[in-house]
Amino acid sequence: MPAPVPAPMLAAPAREARNGLGLAAVILGPIAILFGLIPLTGFVAIILGIVGLALGLAGIGRLRTARATNKIGTTIGVALSATGLAMGIYGMVVLFQATNQLVEDLNSIPAPPSVSVPAT
Repeated sequence: MPAPVPAPMLAAPAREARNGLGLAAVILGPIAILFGLIPLTGFVAIILGIVGLALGLAGIGRLRTARATNKIGTTIGVALSATGLAMGIYGMVVLFQATNQLVEDLNSIPAPPSVSVPAT
């Protein structure tokens, strides 16, 4: 009589990693930094930094509830997005200060003397 064959052990299905929010923050952070390097595009850096920071913080929330697995990527995404946001704010401050200085300089230029034409 043959020996009974044991039933095959079924492995538990692997939990699907949901790393999208952290990955989006990692992508948006460097783009925000690039836009932050140019003062005229600081507003774009601010928008991208805010969106990347929000997505990264949502990714951290998923990490805490064990619905995501990319702790390092999410942390890097938050840091890069925060840096891009800070650079965007700094660029806008520089732009507004330069604009105010230009207005002050243009207002301080004396008016040219008026030339009167003699009547003939």
